Amino acid sequence: MELSLESLYEQALKLQPATFAVPLGKERIRGALKFKEATLGETVAFLRDFASLAKSNDFSEKELAKMLENTCVETASFLFSAGAPAEGWRQWCSLGSMCSYLAHDPAYSMQLAAISRMPMESDWGDSLRRAKLESYRNQAIQFVIFRPQGIHPPVTTPVDELDKHYEALLNALQPGDERELAESVHLIVRFWLNETSYGRFEPGIFPVFEPEINATVAALLAQGVRLKLDNTKVKTFLQAALE
Repeated sequence: MELSLESLYEQALKLQPATFAVPLGKERIRGALKFKEATLGETVAFLRDFASLAKSNDFSEKELAKMLENTCVETASFLFSAGAPAEGWRQWCSLGSMCSYLAHDPAYSMQLAAISRMPMESDWGDSLRRAKLESYRNQAIQFVIFRPQGIHPPVTTPVDELDKHYEALLNALQPGDERELAESVHLIVRFWLNETSYGRFEPGIFPVFEPEINATVAALLAQGVRLKLDNTKVKTFLQAALE
């Protein structure tokens, strides 16, 4: 797929008509289904108006890419919450990833790509691998995602509790200590469970899945790392990565 704003918009237009027909099963996040018409209606309205926004010259390409990213991720988030099959919500998540790249946010782009199971072996993926990220946590996640390509570990130092959990995860990853890996994942998830109101759908709040740790776990599983996660709340929080 050509990585341009126009091509991504065309992909979203092609994907949108079938969205209302995506089968919705058991809610992953409580209360999502009652917002189906409103949420998917917003997707229709935005895509209908996007061409006019792009022609108005009132917004930069970066700003337009961010708008399209938001709509794609919000749509993915709703479909995930409302019980759509993984392929149904991941298509929108992958589009959001590419829009995020055009919006100059490589850290978020690679997280969404990992969650949506996108292959990152193209020139686009290589540019994400080489992206210079500032924070320790983003560098740690980048290292996990691109570890098979021989990327170097973080060059900065942890600055807070969450960074230190990621540092412990990387320290356990090198020798393949599965018990310590699982413990680090548990600690990161518990951090977010204490910081968020995960579990009930809120319109306009997206994505419902926390992208950093879901991307990390999705990448680890794709690389064949075994994670023994016994806590039900932790596994529920990681549904986007574990499916």
